[in-house]
Amino acid sequence: MVRSKLIPIFVNLLVVAVVVAAWWAGWIPGLEHLISQRKESVAASAELPRSAPATAMRMRAVKPRRDAKTQVSVTQPAEVRAYYTVQLFADRAGTVTMLEKDMGDDVSEGDVVIEIRESGTNTTYRIVSPFDGVIASRSVDPGTFVPSAAIVPNASPLLTIARTDIVTVSMNVPDTFVPFVTPNVQAAIRNPTAANQPPIETRLSRISPMVRSNDRTLKVEVDLFNETRQDYDELIAEEKSKEFASFKSRKPPEFPLNLTNQQSADLVPGMLYEMQLTMKEFASVPMVPSSSIVRRSGKTYVYVVVDGKLVEVPVVVQLDDGTTAYVRKVRRTDQGVVEEDCGGDELIAWGAAGDLQAGKVVEASLTDW
Repeated sequence: MVRSKLIPIFVNLLVVAVVVAAWWAGWIPGLEHLISQRKESVAASAELPRSAPATAMRMRAVKPRRDAKTQVSVTQPAEVRAYYTVQLFADRAGTVTMLEKDMGDDVSEGDVVIEIRESGTNTTYRIVSPFDGVIASRSVDPGTFVPSAAIVPNASPLLTIARTDIVTVSMNVPDTFVPFVTPNVQAAIRNPTAANQPPIETRLSRISPMVRSNDRTLKVEVDLFNETRQDYDELIAEEKSKEFASFKSRKPPEFPLNLTNQQSADLVPGMLYEMQLTMKEFASVPMVPSSSIVRRSGKTYVYVVVDGKLVEVPVVVQLDDGTTAYVRKVRRTDQGVVEEDCGGDELIAWGAAGDLQAGKVVEASLTDW
């Protein structure tokens, strides 16, 4: 039984030995050539370029671009209000006997604007203007009976006086720009209905210390002198002797930076204008599309295409206006964390955030932007 199984094995070994001996003796000259051809074929196939993996995702990619100047700015509606506004009421009931001033008339601090004869007496008392300004509105005529505002709720004001030689322009800054708002920020105020007029350039006067929770904005204000430079200089000289007591926080208003001595801002209280804040400027820095930035777990990244795969690169955002962004790459060294600009040759993946994952195989196509 064992002997019958060994016979085929012995026959096969004998055949192999005969073939090798024949080749060694030169009786099979083509065998060496066939072996050589097989080796060359294997080597050639190893050198053939391999095609992209079938699973590679097609994806757009961009290179950082450099603009001559890039700035952080925001433009929002701006409300113009009179510097001071006061409504005058009767503190004792009586009858209006005289109106010294009417709507549109200028008044000085201490001027009598209305006289009232107190009810039940022959006593007349006067109401005076608390500051220099103009009569903005009136609601009574001589002979009108007026109640005491101290007794009657919701009594109507007799006159409204506004100070309009100075105006306060206010604007609400979205919270994404709040980190860039400082007292040195320059403001440009434009009339949206007069596109051909140059803007009025000035600086911020005050900044709210907190963001409003209802609309996530920060209120900023500009106190702007509304008349000529000569009028401004005269006002400052007069107020200096009083230690600027009539100004808010004893701080003089701004005169527009770009107006000549003969020009005036002439902003109308109650109107809506536009105010642009220019908060920071960068010269020739590499910019990338805002949508190429990915934020995950409180960290910020861009994904760079290297040898057909996505490489995750941590970045810090210096500027992002929602369209373009200036980012700096972050890398760790033995000396600590180092920030550096993009070189300009990086191929940055530009796609949906969900498609951007480290190590993903991609087929990137360079896109202009």
